[in-house]
Amino acid sequence: MFAILLLGSAPTLATVVGFQYLPTQEWVSQVFWVALLAGIAAGGFMLWLAPKGLAKDGNDPSPLKAILVVSFAPFLGYWLGSTMVTAGLPMIATIFTGYPVEVEYDVGDVDDGNSRYCSRPIKVEGLPFAQNSLCGFSEEFRRTLSPGSQIVVSGKGTRFGVFPAQAKRIE
Repeated sequence: MFAILLLGSAPTLATVVGFQYLPTQEWVSQVFWVALLAGIAAGGFMLWLAPKGLAKDGNDPSPLKAILVVSFAPFLGYWLGSTMVTAGLPMIATIFTGYPVEVEYDVGDVDDGNSRYCSRPIKVEGLPFAQNSLCGFSEEFRRTLSPGSQIVVSGKGTRFGVFPAQAKRIE
């Protein structure tokens, strides 16, 4: 379970500390069923584990706490399991075997909303939630984009994904 937790949360934790990773659209589509099954298995495991964790300390948890934990656990497990396959494993592979690459993406949206960990986001299509944004690109570059635009993202990567360093629009 620790490996699923570590590999599933690694891409999000990397973004929090300033290292963004984007899996390729090709990789995500190739491993869709594997990610789905890993997510379901991890969600089921978390659903099984949650009541055991609540009862571990010997005290009865409040009914509200028990309902919230047991309700939330399968969703957290699904996210960790599927993210482990779509982004965690390829990110670790890229860290150790990456080389300069260019990867094409389709722009989904260029919204104005900033988040705590992603300023000036550019949403890309075909990627899972939480791995579908390019962060920190200039407002000038973002103004040249619209939904459906194509961009090339370059940086250290593999055929599975890239740590974005630069992006340019494909004319």
